[in-house]
Amino acid sequence: MGGAWLWRIARMVLVSLLLIPAGAAAAAEGDTPTYLIGPGDELQITVWEEPELSTTTAVRPDGRISVPLIEDLPAAGVTPTDLANEIKKQLSEYRQDPLVTVMVVSGLGDLRQQVRIIGEADQPKAVAYRSGMTLLDAVIASGGLSRQADGNDAVLLRHDDGRTVEMPVRLADLVRDGDASANVPLQPGDVIVIPEGFFQGEWHASYRATASETFTDNVDLERHGDSALITRAGPGISITGNSARVTGALNGDLFGVYQSGGDDEGFSLDPSIAGTSTSELVSDTLFFDLNASVHRQVLDARDATSGSGASTSNRDLVAAFTASPYLVHRLGDFADVEWRYRISPVIVDSSDRSDSLGQEASLTLNSGSDFSKFGWTLTNRAGIEERSDESDITTASTDLSLRYAVWREFALIGGFGYEYRSGDDDEDDNFDGVTWRGGFEYEPHPDLSFQATYGHRDNDDNLDASLNYQIGAKTTLTASYAEALQTGQGRAASNLQRIVIDPNTGLPVEITDDPFTFEDETTRTRTLRVGATHVDGRNTFRLTGTQGSSDGGSEGDEDFYIARISWSRSLTEEFTLDTSASYEHSKFDQEDRTDDTYLVNLRLGYQLSDNARTFMSYSFQDRDSSDEDDSFVENAITIGISATY
Repeated sequence: MGGAWLWRIARMVLVSLLLIPAGAAAAAEGDTPTYLIGPGDELQITVWEEPELSTTTAVRPDGRISVPLIEDLPAAGVTPTDLANEIKKQLSEYRQDPLVTVMVVSGLGDLRQQVRIIGEADQPKAVAYRSGMTLLDAVIASGGLSRQADGNDAVLLRHDDGRTVEMPVRLADLVRDGDASANVPLQPGDVIVIPEGFFQGEWHASYRATASETFTDNVDLERHGDSALITRAGPGISITGNSARVTGALNGDLFGVYQSGGDDEGFSLDPSIAGTSTSELVSDTLFFDLNASVHRQVLDARDATSGSGASTSNRDLVAAFTASPYLVHRLGDFADVEWRYRISPVIVDSSDRSDSLGQEASLTLNSGSDFSKFGWTLTNRAGIEERSDESDITTASTDLSLRYAVWREFALIGGFGYEYRSGDDDEDDNFDGVTWRGGFEYEPHPDLSFQATYGHRDNDDNLDASLNYQIGAKTTLTASYAEALQTGQGRAASNLQRIVIDPNTGLPVEITDDPFTFEDETTRTRTLRVGATHVDGRNTFRLTGTQGSSDGGSEGDEDFYIARISWSRSLTEEFTLDTSASYEHSKFDQEDRTDDTYLVNLRLGYQLSDNARTFMSYSFQDRDSSDEDDSFVENAITIGISATY
């Protein structure tokens, strides 16, 4: 007798365990709620041996259905059995003892029996509750978590005795880490709320270490220079991210450099950092931009640097940062408005140059998409550039830009305004007056765009132009011409706005080819750049040309032009070859000096493994100067290895 009772108890426990889903407790089958029909459900109504009365119909949003001989029959909120009995009752007036069945073909059921997933699911939706349903089932039905989902801050809302209970759930642990303890049973009417995470998204970080040894036969780049060994080693990091509220990228290396001879003999640090990010602090309203650049550069264009890039000779550290909060909103049906403040510190590791702190406030009103044929932008700016060893420069301007689309591909552009500048040591660079410009933009198709304007700005005539032309799938042409009135510190801060994200690598690309002397004094620069890139299978060809002039510096006017050609080829899956050659002609009026510099670089890389790569390079540089003491020849050979992890 006792054995029989033990067997019955064991059988009951076994049945109970089988009814509980894995990783969660579920309601016993007897507690499963009866299905209630809801709006949108598709019902198959069958009247036995009465095909003309049988039909398939959907429950209307008002919760009613219409079937043959019966109109506006309430269906929502009742069970299929109860609805079948009601149809049978009403059909009894026309048929004797009809046999009616109701089957739910598809639908979600009554709202009280649905499980809703809202927020940062991949496909937010409502799903029909089914017996034994768990949290994991609901998340799978909604396509999983979105990239921006903060899964571990999700909550489950459940109605219990007339009140709503909020229960935290750990969706990230459940979905992304496979933690079965985070799975919980659901009940009809549950609502799963998945919030957006500020930093949640796709973030990738890679680390690297690089070491190289360079032999140069002219470490100080003098007419009769000495040879030296240069050892470089250090870590690096690359970070890319795209989350709900933050997008950003950072690429940084910090090299320790030991030089065995020359003027810079000994140990030094050579950092190279570029980064950019945008954060959405308040949804669609308040944003914050941050850009940074830290690297060594040649401050005086009369100096030269090693063609191998290994030496720190003639290169000083320049660190530039920009932080910019801005607020955007819509001004009725009139304009899009942006309020922006920008602060830009520039730090120069040189006793001959000043550090600076730039601040600018701006208000921009843009006509936006409501003005399809005629567009306008009104911009007001006020700023100050504070320099540690020089007088402060204050600026202010207002500008109204106009655009009129003559036809879809061609538009007239122009504008006028007023500008003010004071505090410069050179009185010719202090002014106030009217500005104007006029020009056009031409974009006959997405592969070709050309824009040019001519006018009066910065107290001088001014020309700006740009061209981008994609010739087929392999060749790209670019050209630009720009004029600017800036100090070296102002130019460093402005270059931060040119940091872009490489679409192939997701890493920041910084424009570091500033060929002008870094001046505390204001200079007027004019720069023409042209370039062509051709990609054909394993081969990549690039041809670039730069022509520039700088007026008003403490060391006099400068003029230069640079031509450079490069070729990269994947020889095999493991071997790559990179070659480049350049020619630069420079003229310095105050010294009545001209330089012609020739540079050739060859680099061969070999992929040792998935994570390690070795390389060897050779560089040759020859500068022929009208001042013989500034002429030199350098040969340099480098071998190195890098590893990522």
